[in-house]
Amino acid sequence: PSHPLAGRTQLSLEDIFQYPVIMPKPETGLYAQIMMGCARKSLHVPAMIVADNFAFFEDYLIHEHAVGFNIPLTANNTADRPVSATTITIPLKSGECPQSVAHIAYLKGRTLPVAGARFLDQLVTHIHHLFPDQTN
Repeated sequence: PSHPLAGRTQLSLEDIFQYPVIMPKPETGLYAQIMMGCARKSLHVPAMIVADNFAFFEDYLIHEHAVGFNIPLTANNTADRPVSATTITIPLKSGECPQSVAHIAYLKGRTLPVAGARFLDQLVTHIHHLFPDQTN
């Protein structure tokens, strides 16, 4: 990737908003977290593109040399393992935005179907692998 931020190991919101930005829709939690991080820093958020279509999102990133946001759970790419030759994921510096909290639950006493139980096990294993110090 040829973007000026591509070689960084972490980014600040100030770094990001120096470039064209594509954001998730305003009704998403990710959008709210980003806006809270900007408000905490009194950071002016310039006009931006908002989209919920992944194909459009990725095309905009590539063709406009833009920056976008993703949650680590869905960001399967890193500088050493990109999803494509043209996009990478770089984490925000700690404290830039409020952290997400996910609760995985099902009804007490309920036995999940085999497929549901397997999916739940895979999900919990994946989340624990991504965030070993933050899961219990």
